[in-house]
Amino acid sequence: MAVRRIIASADHTTSADPLAAQRTVDVAATRSVARNRSERRSQALVEAVAKLDTATDPAYAAALMQWIADQYAERNGGTLVGIFSRCYLGHPYIDHRLDVMGGMIMDHFTAADTPPGPFAAARPYARSDAYAYTEVYSDGAVVPIREDGQPVL
Repeated sequence: MAVRRIIASADHTTSADPLAAQRTVDVAATRSVARNRSERRSQALVEAVAKLDTATDPAYAAALMQWIADQYAERNGGTLVGIFSRCYLGHPYIDHRLDVMGGMIMDHFTAADTPPGPFAAARPYARSDAYAYTEVYSDGAVVPIREDGQPVL
């Protein structure tokens, strides 16, 4: 049985379906984002996220947050809204967020606090010892990351 491959370029779209080329690009981009999200995070990245609570120097903390944001921008896994994880500052704080979209905001939350918007969906993962932190994306995806950098999709 012969297998036939049809190769079409965007130049060959018909006027009946002018958005066909855009849909092809969108599908390819979606596959790329999904593939990039499924790749293991580097140990350096996992350790940098863990250092957020121990960074007492504001300049160092800002540089660390910027480095983390840059790592995610380079990975092309979608638009990262921020990272949510357990907090090691001690009572009364239990978790925190790094809001990348809001201008590198680091907020700490108590059990009585409700995290804003998309971060609320990440809170159960922050309470679990199975995950180092959770990524929150603009498309609504919440991706827990294990201590070894492996994402749970």
